[in-house]
Amino acid sequence: APPLEITAPEEDHIPTAEEAVWAQEHLQDVWDEIEKSYPIESVRREFVHVLERLRRREIVANISVEPNPASSDVNCAADIRPDGKQRMTFYLLVLQRIQKNVDAETYKDVVIDCMVHENIHLEEQMLFENPKAQYTWEEFARGEAEAWCLTTKRVLVPLRQAGRTNTHDWGRQEALAIYDGVGANCDDPLWIEFGRTMSPYNPQGNYK
Repeated sequence: APPLEITAPEEDHIPTAEEAVWAQEHLQDVWDEIEKSYPIESVRREFVHVLERLRRREIVANISVEPNPASSDVNCAADIRPDGKQRMTFYLLVLQRIQKNVDAETYKDVVIDCMVHENIHLEEQMLFENPKAQYTWEEFARGEAEAWCLTTKRVLVPLRQAGRTNTHDWGRQEALAIYDGVGANCDDPLWIEFGRTMSPYNPQGNYK
């Protein structure tokens, strides 16, 4: 698996041994398990595609010990570094909380869900392809709507069909309900409104 940058540069944070061990066991080792034995083949293929992009260093994997500036509940996010490199950041405290409160299989589902979702932003939308580009919050929210729509089709629906539904996650239950109503019509007003709901304003966002 590719090395993880354990950084929080704004805090000059030096990762502790415990943080490094946790990242190995609950990210990189879990990635390997999913690749080898995840039971839903279509979802496994979606995940492995993201994993291969990480291995090729098309995306840099990053761990932050600080919360996401938009919401303390965000478990992973995508952006472009100042040098133009695509980055996928995993928020350590949120993932630790999730991992402690769900079983091992549900945790795998969460990891797959977040990584496929963020890769849609990076690979298919290219919303952040220019680190100096500015965009409106509405443009960002519409991108979020499309990413949720496609993630639901590719990951959440197959999970539900296999009986792997996380009933404690409001956002994913709502996304499935919208999908049941309008399918993968990502421009439907229901998806657009959901995108706004799931896009808390980021005070560090590069908005117009």
